[in-house]
Amino acid sequence: MKGEEEGLEPMSPSAQYLKSSALSLTICGVTNKKGQRKWKKVEVNLEEHVIVPTFPSGMSLDYYNECFNEYLSKIATEQLPLERPLWEIHIVKYPTKKAAGNAIFKLHHSLGDGYSLMGALLSFFTGLVHTAHDFGWSLFKSTLIKDDNSPIRSGVDGVEFRPIVTTTTTFYIDQLKQIKSKVNVTINDVITGVIILGTRLYMQKADEESINSKTTALVLLNTRAIGGYKSVDEMIKPNSDSPWGNRSAFLQVPLPKLTRDELLNPLGFVKKAHRIIKRQKNSAAVYLTGQLLSFITMVKGHEILSVTMIIYVGKSRIALTVEKGFIDQNKLRSCIEYAFEIICKAALEVMEGEEEILEPMSPSAQYLRSSALSLTILGVLEIENEIDDSMTMSLLKDIFLPINPRFSSVMVSNKKGERKWKKVEVNVEDHIIVPTFPGGMSVDYYDECFNDYLSKIAAEQLPLHQPLWEIHILKYSTKNAAGNVIFKLHHSLGDGYSLMGALLSCLRCADDPSMPLTFPWVRTRIRHKSCFLRRIPRFFTSLVHTACDFGGSLLKSTFMEDDNSPIRSGADGVEFRPIATATTTFSIDQLKQIKSKLNVTINDVITGVIILGTRLYMQKADEESIKSKTTALVLLNTRAIGGYKSIDEMIRPNSDSPWGNRFAFLQVPLPKLTRAELLNPLHFVKKAHRIIKRQKNSPAVYLTGQLLRFITMVRGHQAASRHILGTLKNTSMAISNLVGPIEQMTLANNLCKGLYSVVAGTPQSLTITMISYMGNMRIAVTTEKDFIDHNEMMSCIEFAFDVIYKAALEA
Repeated sequence: MKGEEEGLEPMSPSAQYLKSSALSLTICGVTNKKGQRKWKKVEVNLEEHVIVPTFPSGMSLDYYNECFNEYLSKIATEQLPLERPLWEIHIVKYPTKKAAGNAIFKLHHSLGDGYSLMGALLSFFTGLVHTAHDFGWSLFKSTLIKDDNSPIRSGVDGVEFRPIVTTTTTFYIDQLKQIKSKVNVTINDVITGVIILGTRLYMQKADEESINSKTTALVLLNTRAIGGYKSVDEMIKPNSDSPWGNRSAFLQVPLPKLTRDELLNPLGFVKKAHRIIKRQKNSAAVYLTGQLLSFITMVKGHEILSVTMIIYVGKSRIALTVEKGFIDQNKLRSCIEYAFEIICKAALEVMEGEEEILEPMSPSAQYLRSSALSLTILGVLEIENEIDDSMTMSLLKDIFLPINPRFSSVMVSNKKGERKWKKVEVNVEDHIIVPTFPGGMSVDYYDECFNDYLSKIAAEQLPLHQPLWEIHILKYSTKNAAGNVIFKLHHSLGDGYSLMGALLSCLRCADDPSMPLTFPWVRTRIRHKSCFLRRIPRFFTSLVHTACDFGGSLLKSTFMEDDNSPIRSGADGVEFRPIATATTTFSIDQLKQIKSKLNVTINDVITGVIILGTRLYMQKADEESIKSKTTALVLLNTRAIGGYKSIDEMIRPNSDSPWGNRFAFLQVPLPKLTRAELLNPLHFVKKAHRIIKRQKNSPAVYLTGQLLRFITMVRGHQAASRHILGTLKNTSMAISNLVGPIEQMTLANNLCKGLYSVVAGTPQSLTITMISYMGNMRIAVTTEKDFIDHNEMMSCIEFAFDVIYKAALEA
C-alpha cells in the first residue's frame, strides 16, 4: 500500500485473533506500514473458489462415504490461500450414506462467527429471513479442552494441524423440547449436558481412571442481543443490534466427574450445565474477557488458541470432529447417543409434585447403590442337562416379576433428591443375555470362557434405565455342568436371604414339582432364666464387650486398617479390577461331625476352616505375613428366623423375616499362625465360635445400625455408604453363608446340579461365599485376579478342612 491511498476496511480485533501466527482455523488480509491489518476488496474469480473433486466411478456407498470423510479431513487441514478471499465451496457429486451429494462451504472464521456465516448461507439459499427461525436457538459450538491428558485430549503440540475425522448423529427437536420443559432449562443447556455426559462415558470406557480427570468444555456464547437470524443487509448496517463479525465469548464449563451417583441422576449433567452457563453468560466476566483480549492485542499481539467442536442443528444434527487416530469417533458418537437416551428417559420420569405413588428406598438399599459403593450378587446355577430355555420368558413374566415390585422398578429421585422405587414396564428380553462362543471347542476351553465371562459381567454395572437384574444363559459344557444360568441382581434389591427366597420361588423340587422345597431347620437358641446375682457380672462384662466391639468397628471404618498382605493388595479401586473364582465342596455330614464334637455351629466350623486355610495360604506366599494384622468380616443375618419364609410372609408388614437388606458385619481377627496353633487346628474353630457368639449377642450390632442412621440423617446416605466402604476397605476379606434346599431342584425343567454365589464390587481382594445344597456345602472363593492365586487358596482351604476334620475325630 502507498500510504493510505487505497480505502481499506479495518479488520476487527476478533478477526485478527482468529488469523494470527498462533491460530488459523481455515484470511485474506493485508498489513499497512504500521502493522495494522485491513480488509482489501479485490476482483473475485469464482472458478478459483469452486472445487469439484473426482473419485473413481461405479463404486459402493461405503467406498464413497470413506472418500468423503477423508476429503473432509484433508481440506480441514489445508490453509486457505492468502492471495484471494478466504472461502471455498467444494461440491462432492457422489452419494454417501447420508445424502446423494454434499456441498462443503469452507469459510475462514475471521470472516464472521457461526451466527454471521449461517445468516449468509441462509440468505444464499433462500433469501428469506424467517427461514432462519426454524433452526431456533439450537446452533452452538463447544470445544473440549482438558487440563489433564485423557482419552479426549492427546495434549501434543500441533494437534490443530493433524488429520481429522468427522461423524454425525441426529436428535429430534421435540425430544429436546420435552427435556427442556421438564428440567426448565434451554435447549442449549440440554445439548451441552448430553455432550458432557456422553464425553464422560466415552472417557470411562477408554480409561477407567480418566473419570476423575479435570476436564473443561468451552461453550461458545453469541453475545448479540438477538431473537433470530437477521438478513445480511441488517447485519452490516451501522449500529446493528445483530452486527456482522465475530461476537462471541467462551464459557468454561467443567465436566462433572462420572460417579455412580451421577449416573443414577443423569439430569444432573443438564442442570449443572444450565447453572454454569446461566451464571457465566450473565456475568461481567464475558465483557472483561473481551477487554483482556483487546489489552493483550495492544501489548503482545494476536496470540490466542482454541479448539472448537461445531454442533449444527437442522433437526438437531450434531457433528463430532476429532483428532484422527486418537479418538474413536464412532464410539464417542455412540456414547453421546446413549447419554441422550438416558437423559431423555430420566426427564420423562421426573415426578410432578407427589402425583406418582412411589415406594421409598430403604436406607440400606441406598447405602448399597451409591457413588461410593455398588454391590452386585451373582447366583450361578449349574445345569445337569443341555439347557432348554423355551420356558424362560413365561417363567420370568409369570413367576419372577410378581415376586416383588422391586424387580419391576427403577431408581428415581424426586425434586428433594430423595430416592424412590418407581414401577415401570419391563421388557423381559432386555434382561436375558445369551452369549455365544466359538463352536466345537474342548471343555477346558469353555471352562475358561465361562470364568472370563463371569469376571467380565461382575465388573460391568447394571443399566440404570431398567430394573437392576439380568439373567445370563450359557449353553456350553464346562467341567462342572452341561450349562450355566447366572442370575445377576443388584444388592440394593435385597440381601442374600431375600434374593435366595426369590430365586427359590422360581425353582421346583425335581422329584415332585408340586411339593415345596425343604431346608435344614435352623434352631433358635432358647434363653434360660438365671439367678439375678449371676446376671450382674454378665451385665458389666457385656458393657465392656459392647464398648470394645463398637469402638473397634468405628476405628476400623475410619482410621485403623489391616496390613497389606498376600490376601490384601490395599490398592485403590480394587473393586473395579477383574476377579477370578474357584469353588470346592464339603460334606454337610462331616461339618456336622465337627460341630457336635466341639459344641459349636456349622457357621463357626466353616469360618474356622476358612480362617486357617487363609493363614496357610498367606504363610506359603510370604512367611512374614503370618504375623500380619488381618481381619475377616463375617456377615450376620439380623432376622429372627429358623428358616426361609415364603415371599408373601417376607413382604407382610411387621414380618419377623422381612424382605430387604437385614445384615450386620462381625469383625473376626485372624489368629496368627504359630506352630502351637498348627498342632491344635481346632483352636481356629473355637476362637471363631467365641468371637461370633459374643459379637452377635452384643448391642454393638444395634449401635452400629443406629450410627449409620445418624450419619444418614446428618450427612446423607452417601456419607453412610462411605462409612460402610471404609469398613470393607480397611479389612482383608468377607465371609457370608446361606442355607440352600435339601432336595435337587429344577429351573424351568432344567435339573440343577450345583449352586453357588459371588459378590462383586467389594473393595477387597478376597471374598468367600457359602451355600448348602443337597447335603453339601459349596464354597466359592473370589479373588482379585493376578494378585491372589485362587486355585492355591482353594487348595489351602481344602487342606485346612482335612486337618480340622481329622483333629475333631481324634478329640
